[in-house]
Amino acid sequence: VGRGHGGNRDETPMHRVEITRPFWLGIYPVTQEQYAKVMRRNPSQFRKGGSRADKVEGLDTKRFPAEGMSYDDTLAFCRK
Repeated sequence: VGRGHGGNRDETPMHRVEITRPFWLGIYPVTQEQYAKVMRRNPSQFRKGGSRADKVEGLDTKRFPAEGMSYDDTLAFCRK
């Protein structure tokens, strides 16, 4: 990841990570509806009222992937 590869400046430098213990991983993205039920808010950009609402006008976005959350938001979601 780097600025020339679609990443942000704060996502560098790249480094190897070794996974040393088992972990759970979902196979489907969390939907906007699921995120909102747990967190009682929906910060997604691609929803009615979001910053990219014009791109999804007239669509039911509740089953769209949740996006636009910070790292801290995702940790809080996982804890709940």
